[in-house]
Amino acid sequence: MAKVFVAVADTPLINTHQIRMVTDISNPSNAIRTINKKLMNHGLMIMREEPIGVPPNGDFHYWYLCEAPIQTLPVQMADNDPRI
Repeated sequence: MAKVFVAVADTPLINTHQIRMVTDISNPSNAIRTINKKLMNHGLMIMREEPIGVPPNGDFHYWYLCEAPIQTLPVQMADNDPRI
């Protein structure tokens, strides 16, 4: 997972196929979902960009690291609020 993070952080708009070649991970999308769960605590996230006019194929997704939008929610809107 660290290799996936480093690949995306060092190469903005790296595509899925390149991530597979660099990291030897067969399912980078699943690895990135797991990485994002940990990155969100630090205000970062990995985003996916789908190019326009290209058939929906996982090899054509582009990935980049960005700052996560952090919002302060009132207690009433929290998912783990026992009063709901």
